[in-house]
Amino acid sequence: MRGRTYHPPCCGPIINGHPDVARSALTGPPGAGPAGVVPLVVVELHPSARDRSVAIAAVLVELAARHEATAGIDRFEFIDELPVDRRHNAKIDRAALARQVSAGRIG
Repeated sequence: MRGRTYHPPCCGPIINGHPDVARSALTGPPGAGPAGVVPLVVVELHPSARDRSVAIAAVLVELAARHEATAGIDRFEFIDELPVDRRHNAKIDRAALARQVSAGRIG
């Protein structure tokens, strides 16, 4: 939802709670006009679920709508592997992800 602030620490646990999601990252490519950004969640699925991304996207939209922290998020893009910080494999490299989104490689 444009004009609303979403917080990654609040959104991540909700989306990551889906059994087919390995991890996810909230980001927002520049939106049109003064309304700000359009929230986008980039999702890394477990390898066994990658062929079902379209169906999972629909479920994630419904899941997001059921929680105040994620209500209004309806854009989910899938990536084979989220970029991670070289020093901490579990930590998503949000700067690298933002560059991929800005370059049009995601979303």
